[in-house]
Amino acid sequence: MEQFTEWLGNFMDKPVVNNTGLKGYYDFSLKLSPMDFQTMFIWAAMAGGSNIPPELAPKIDGLSLDSLMSGLKQSGLKLGHGKAPVDVLIIDAVEKKPTEN
Repeated sequence: MEQFTEWLGNFMDKPVVNNTGLKGYYDFSLKLSPMDFQTMFIWAAMAGGSNIPPELAPKIDGLSLDSLMSGLKQSGLKLGHGKAPVDVLIIDAVEKKPTEN
């Protein structure tokens, strides 16, 4: 579940935290529509720092993907909003000025 959570977080606009308490590996599949799959990859590109033209940016929240939510529910999983501690990297200072490539 940890790997699935990490993978799913790559396609969402917010971090995904595993609160299932499940350990180990599980075999299940999710059926996604082509539109949902496209939206997830746009979110992944945006999360990775890619500049996406505003007209391509999804106009919906990543959590409103109906077929993803349906697939998770069929697998006995639930994705929702909440608060949890997450790891972040904070850079306070830079000692050496970067040079132009």
